[in-house]
Amino acid sequence: MRMHKSGEFSPNKSIIWLIFARDTVCIAPQRRVKNVSREPQNPRDRITGHQITQRYFATQIPAFRSVACLDIPSADERGAVILQALRRVGIAGRTFIDMSCYAIQTGQFEVGHFASGAHAYLAIDGFLKSPDEVIDDATLQNFAKITPQYPGLRAALDPEVLEAWSAALSPVLSQTFGYPQGAWSMIAWHSIVSTPPGDLQPIQCFPHVDGTDPDQFAMMLYLDHTPHGGTAFFQHNSTGLDALTAKTFPRYKAALEADVARTGLPPRRYITDGAPHFTRTYQTPGTFNQAVFYRGNLLHSGVIDNDASLSPDPRKGRYTINAFLRPPPQS
Repeated sequence: MRMHKSGEFSPNKSIIWLIFARDTVCIAPQRRVKNVSREPQNPRDRITGHQITQRYFATQIPAFRSVACLDIPSADERGAVILQALRRVGIAGRTFIDMSCYAIQTGQFEVGHFASGAHAYLAIDGFLKSPDEVIDDATLQNFAKITPQYPGLRAALDPEVLEAWSAALSPVLSQTFGYPQGAWSMIAWHSIVSTPPGDLQPIQCFPHVDGTDPDQFAMMLYLDHTPHGGTAFFQHNSTGLDALTAKTFPRYKAALEADVARTGLPPRRYITDGAPHFTRTYQTPGTFNQAVFYRGNLLHSGVIDNDASLSPDPRKGRYTINAFLRPPPQS
C-alpha cells in the first residue's frame, strides 16, 4: 500500500472525497482532489465522502476490498478530527493509519545473557516513538485465529512497516548476534492473548519453540498495561535441554512423552514456573514499549496471569507485536 498526501484542509470545508484507485483509497478535500496522485479516470471510482464533524459520520462508508494508509498530519487539528472519525468506523475492517506512528528508535538497547551466559538477548527500550497511536491502530485490525499454537488472535503488520523496521534493526541485530551486515528478513503480527486458561489445548500448556533452526529469531514488543508479564525461558529437567535443534528434538520429544506418561498432562493453565518437568531460567519483565529479541529455538512461553482477564481489545488486553526474523544469507 502507498501513502498519498492529503493536502491542506480548508477550515470552511468539512466535505472529503474518498478515491478508489486499484488497491488504494485516498483522501482529499473536496476542492483539492486534483492534487491526489493516481486519481482514478473512471468517475464511478470517485465516491463522495461524508460530512465529518467531531461527533459522527453522516452516512456509512462503502466497503472496499482493500484500503490504503492516510498521511494526515496528526498535529493539525482538522486532520486529527478526521483521523479520529475514520478510526471509529474503519473501512471493510481494515485500517486507516498515519504510517509515521510506526516509527522506531534503536538507540536505547542492551544486550543480556542468561542460562550461565549460554544465551543472549537484545532489549530495546522505548522502541516505538508513538506507542499509543499504534495501539489505536491495532483496534482497527482484522484479527483472526491464524495458528492453533497461538492462544489468541493475530493480524499481520503492513509490509511497508516491516521494510522500515528491518532497515533500522538489521545493523543492531547483526552486531549483537554475530552475523554479517545486511538486510534481515522479517514477518510480524499484532497479537492478543485471549484464550481463557480452561480452553487451552495441551500443547499450549508446555514451553514451546518457534522452530529448531538457531538462525531464526523472535521479537516480542510489549504494548499492554496489564498484570501479565513478558517472556519466560525454560530448561527441560530430564534432558537438560533449553534449546532444540533438528538433532536434539527427537530426544526431547521422547523424554517429554515419557514425562507425560508418568505424571499425566498438565492442568489447563498458562505456564508459570514450569514445574514439574521444566525449570524457568530467565524471564523478561514485559516493560511497556520494550522490544526483546532472542533465538526462536529456545524453550519459552509468554508470562500470562491465569487469574487476570484476557480482553480481545488491544487497549485492555495482553497486546504485543511479535515477529520472526532471519539474518542475511551467508555466502
